[in-house]
Amino acid sequence: MALQEIIDQLREDTAVFRTTLRTAADGFVITCESLGEGAASLKGPVPFDLSTTDTYRWLEDERKILVQNDVREGPAPPRQLSEVYGVGSQLLSGIFNGERMIGIISVHHAAETREWTGVEIAVLEGAAAAVTAELVGG
Repeated sequence: MALQEIIDQLREDTAVFRTTLRTAADGFVITCESLGEGAASLKGPVPFDLSTTDTYRWLEDERKILVQNDVREGPAPPRQLSEVYGVGSQLLSGIFNGERMIGIISVHHAAETREWTGVEIAVLEGAAAAVTAELVGG
């Protein structure tokens, strides 16, 4: 399955307004993006060093899915995420090749908070495995 198809299916399966894939190969700008009704695109240059953000460092250190029912709690995402792009809660997954993080999948829910379910987290785990297979193989 192509990367864009994986990201599109992830958005549908989690019923969110935006899913994205950023890859190291593309300088962590958006590689693939799926937008629902009313979602603004995140495509374009990253206006900050993504590797210095709390969420990036958390993914790199913990190597598991970051569940943020409220983006104001836990490792802080860039403030633009909520202030400009209207994200209230999110799921994030790092994509790894050995020890190196080579990608990040984001699942963004609109302005309000959201209690993520085990099923939704499992859907992201499946998407992350599929993206890893596409980027790394096997």
